[in-house]
Amino acid sequence: MQTLKISQIFSNFAFYQTQYLQILSNSDQYYTEVEGAYIHVWPFEKQKLYLGDLLQLWLGHKFVVETKSDSLFDVLNDPSEIAGVYHLYKIEGHLFSNQTIALGWSECTKQSQEVHIEQLFKLYCLFKSISRPAATSHTLQSYKSAI
Repeated sequence: MQTLKISQIFSNFAFYQTQYLQILSNSDQYYTEVEGAYIHVWPFEKQKLYLGDLLQLWLGHKFVVETKSDSLFDVLNDPSEIAGVYHLYKIEGHLFSNQTIALGWSECTKQSQEVHIEQLFKLYCLFKSISRPAATSHTLQSYKSAI
């Protein structure tokens, strides 16, 4: 089974946008693994985010975060505070505290960056609300052979 990298997805993002509906309806394409993509909100279990999940969440603007830097001084002190749009693909945090780590692909810098997010539970609920196609026997065989 092929595993995609985030950089590969965004280097061909226009293709994935045009093939979006086909990917959502084809379980073999939908369940394409994406390296390092998951959501883990304690106390819930860690769940992989597949290509189809990410496309639904990104194109639906549910896992897209727009940040704004407060001032030029803030940006000079911490370059990670550059304003921009980030497509989240890795979210890890504790539901009962503000300990949250998220990685997102920056459209501005064309690379992954750590993003400070709030509303961790909201993001988890948005993920749980998406619909997934039923896995085919071929997809299930791929999972079993990986184990």
